[in-house]
This record gives sequence, C-alpha cells and structure tokens, in this order.
Amino acid sequence: MVPSLPTTSMCEFSIASVNMRRRNEAMHALLNTNNEDDILCVQEPWFNRIGVARCDDKINGKDVLGGAANPQWELLYPYFSSSQRAKVMVYHRIHNRQNPFRKNHLRVTVRNDLVAHPSIMMVEVRAGSELWRVINFYNDVDDPSTIRTLLRLDLPSTIPTLLVGDFNIHSHSWSPLGWTPSPHAIPLEEWCATQTLSLLSVPRSLDSSRRERRARQHH
Repeated sequence: MVPSLPTTSMCEFSIASVNMRRRNEAMHALLNTNNEDDILCVQEPWFNRIGVARCDDKINGKDVLGGAANPQWELLYPYFSSSQRAKVMVYHRIHNRQNPFRKNHLRVTVRNDLVAHPSIMMVEVRAGSELWRVINFYNDVDDPSTIRTLLRLDLPSTIPTLLVGDFNIHSHSWSPLGWTPSPHAIPLEEWCATQTLSLLSVPRSLDSSRRERRARQHH
C-alpha cells in the first residue's frame, strides 16, 4: 500500500517581507504580535551581540552575534562572518497559526550552499508535496558584490521561486512616474527576464519601488 500524499498546499500559507532598519524593539514587537504570516523575510534585521563564547586568546571571551529570538519562531541565518554581518534573515513560524498546539506543516531549509552572502538568503519551502524556493534579498548599496551575486544566480526552471526584498533600485517598470532609473535597473530586468520571473507588486506604485516582488510559477 502506498501512503497518500499530504493535502497541504502553499496556498494555505503566508509569506511577508519587511525591512526592520536594524531596530531591536521593533523586531521583537513584530515577532510577538504577528499572527498572519508563516514566514518573515527580514531585511536589515537587528543583528548584534547576543552572548559571549569562551576564547583562549581573549580574557573576556568572544562576542556571539545573532538576531532577535522568539519562542514562536525559528530563526534562520544567511552566510555571515565576524567581518560580514547578516543583512537578511528568515523567521519560520513553529506552530500552526490557527492551532498553537499543532506544529506548522511548512518545512523550511536554508540553502547557504547555493548562495553564500550576508545580504542574500535562499531557503527551500516544502508544503506537502509542493517545493518552492524563496530568495530574501537586500541590496546593500555600499557593497557592490550584493547585486553581482544575485545576477550570477541561475534559477532552475522546474522549481517555483519567490524573490522578495529591499532592492534599492528604481526602474520605469515598477517605480512611480518621473523617478530616475538606477544604474542596475536594466541588468536586473534582463536577469529577471532570463529567469522567467514576473512582477507581482503593482507597477509604478510606491510599495513596488521600495520592495520589488517577483515570482516564477510553473503549472
């Protein structure tokens, strides 16, 4: 006998994208009050000292860096180092939104093996038999490697992919009329076209100019 596949679908879950401007109190408030989303893709999260680890060559120990923790959420990190702090994070709700005594059926796995950058994070999201990839992107204008790393990605056409974040890039395709396009607008649009991505946010709205949302769906 072959077991039946779970009936869980991505349509049952909610994914949000937000820039927290490195504010600790605001990040904690969001985690404590959000009852609507299963995944939070955060750009510019609070990321600072959360503890001290023993270190043989330092009398006072070595600082342990991390983000705001909450018992309701699993905190997932991008690649980072002592000299490159995390500029994006993903929070995965641990329990079901409707029933806090049941585990969330959504399974999230970090894929830092596919992209290793403190401002870009890829996760695989599985809902029943469905598999998606979500890319959380923060365009750090002081770090040119951020946009270069994104544009080097070659996304598989067989996996539905959602690209969210704070792009800090203006374009005639999504920014309000009259706004001057950013230097990286055309390369980004060309890359999106080659990856068969489609704009989900309302074109030429203020929200879409701040947070470009693109997704690939295959049926």
